[in-house]
Amino acid sequence: MVLQNLAQLQSRLPEGVLLELGKVHDATSALYAEEQALVAKAVKSRRHEFSSARALAHQLLRQLGIPSAPLLCLEDRSPDWPPAILGSLSHSRKQCAALLARKSESLIGLGVDVEDHRPLKQNLFAEILTHAEIVNMQAALPEQEHAAHALAIFGIKEAVFKAMHALGNRGLGFHAMEVDVLKDKSRPIISPLTDLQQRLPQGCTPEVHHLRQDEILLSVVLLHRPTSPAS
Repeated sequence: MVLQNLAQLQSRLPEGVLLELGKVHDATSALYAEEQALVAKAVKSRRHEFSSARALAHQLLRQLGIPSAPLLCLEDRSPDWPPAILGSLSHSRKQCAALLARKSESLIGLGVDVEDHRPLKQNLFAEILTHAEIVNMQAALPEQEHAAHALAIFGIKEAVFKAMHALGNRGLGFHAMEVDVLKDKSRPIISPLTDLQQRLPQGCTPEVHHLRQDEILLSVVLLHRPTSPAS
């Protein structure tokens, strides 16, 4: 099934996982002074990207009942979320996305990535796709579709990196996993390879949702704690 719009993707997410998408614009007036200071010396496009994503994050934090406060940055520049929250932000040149949920026993990570629909340069294929992914792509798709397919895999892997933040994503590369987006474009399958497998709790399989709408690609990854078998 190919998802037609954001509402369909949102309806597939577990209860309590909130996703919002918006256009990049100047939203600095909606931010706290401490947040504005983080990008005060940045170029205009960066200020717009940062403020648009932060504004979406504040919107979802309010929906989750979290008291309003500045959303600052950790040392690695990722958002410093409130202690009760798992969150992820992404932006392209045109769009921004926010994915948030309250921490729970079952949900241990989440990540979102948004990409403007553009051809991925062929000289990047081998950097982003594993040999098996390239072979499968070449066997299943005409050459004119390879760039779009590779971009989809890139976005999904970026969402995995973000979902792995709390579990440790330092040094995790594009070849740490393989993505099958050919069987079901809206629900790709991720096969963790050795590096990623060693960092995931045993039995944890990433849940992936993928949307191609108009000129954007949106990827969502959720990591669930494996449930213990009933005794």
